[in-house]
Amino acid sequence: GHISQDKYAELEKSVDSFLHQNELQYFKTRKFEKRKKDYLTGCCVAKWVAAAYLKETDLVTIEIANGVFNQPVVRYNGWNIPGVSLSHSHEVSVALSFPSGHPMALDIEKVDPERVDVLRRQLTEYEKGLVQKRGKDESIDYCQIWTMKEALSKVLGCGLTAPFSIFEIKEPY
Repeated sequence: GHISQDKYAELEKSVDSFLHQNELQYFKTRKFEKRKKDYLTGCCVAKWVAAAYLKETDLVTIEIANGVFNQPVVRYNGWNIPGVSLSHSHEVSVALSFPSGHPMALDIEKVDPERVDVLRRQLTEYEKGLVQKRGKDESIDYCQIWTMKEALSKVLGCGLTAPFSIFEIKEPY
């Protein structure tokens, strides 16, 4: 979907017909014209695509809220549908449910000394240096870093499709 901001004046006249009460309240607090235009046109086009997906004709029943990273979050008929993160390792499965506006993820791994070489190859030189400085059990340290990176990749929604080097640990863990 798309909408031009030249439709703003027309939209502003009819906000009661498509804005959810929370959106209307937020819109009324915007002081600057550019912010009002951006909010109203963005909210409107987001509602259109959400309504098409939900097969809903009453746009007032759909709310476009802001998530923790200021990302748009769709709430429908009062439902805030949670996100879910899932992980399993060997004989254990774990899950985490969270508000869709605040993405979270988890990962579990069984520490396996036989996987040290595989995990080591996935770490950056800096991370290997962190492990070396700690001077503890490498199999635990490599597994911890792998697990942190996998959980972060789940939060970002890319999973194992992105190179793990972009999730480099910068501080001691």
